[in-house]
Amino acid sequence: METASHKVTEAAEIPFSSSFLARALESALAWAERIFLSASCACLAVMLAINVANLVTRNLTGRGIVWVWPWTGVLLIWSVFLAFYALYRRRHDITVEYFINRLPETGRRVMRVFVNVCGIVMMVVILLEAPQIVSRQVGVIDFVGLERYALSIPLIASALFIAIEMTFDIVRIIFTPKAPPPSSESELPQWSL
Repeated sequence: METASHKVTEAAEIPFSSSFLARALESALAWAERIFLSASCACLAVMLAINVANLVTRNLTGRGIVWVWPWTGVLLIWSVFLAFYALYRRRHDITVEYFINRLPETGRRVMRVFVNVCGIVMMVVILLEAPQIVSRQVGVIDFVGLERYALSIPLIASALFIAIEMTFDIVRIIFTPKAPPPSSESELPQWSL
C-alpha cells in the first residue's frame, strides 16, 4: 500500500523536463520558433525576388517598380522582428556566457535566473507599451496599403514568446536538480529550418 508521502516523493524524482506539461510547452515553443524563422526567411526571399525584378526592370526599361522600395522596408522590419524570437530561442543572442560559465553551479543557476528576469522585464515593457505603439502608428503605408501598426505586430509577438520562453527557463532552472554544464561554441544550435 502506497502512502501519500511516497507518491509525492516519487513525483518529485521525475525530472521537470520529462513532465507532460513541460514537453507540451517545449513542443509548442519549438513549433512557434519554426514558424517565426520560416516567416522571417520568407520575407527575405520575397525582398530578394522583388529587388531582382526591380533591377531587371530598371535595366530593361529605364524605370523601376515604384512599390518595391516601400515593400522592401516593410519586409525587412518584419524579417528582423520575426527573427528576434528565433535568435533568442536558438541561443544566438548576445549573452555574458563567458563570465557565467566560470561561476560554480549555484552561481550559474542564479545568474541565469537573473538574466531571464531582466529579459522578462524588458519584454513586459514592450508588451505594456504595445497598445500605445499601435495607437500611435496611424495611417496607411504608401504603395503598400497596410496600416503602419502592422510593422509592430511581429515585434509584439516575438516579445510575448520570448517572455514565455524566459519564464519557462526559470521554471526549468528551479525544478531541475542539477544545472547543465557550461555551454561551449560547438554545443550551440545551428541555423536550420
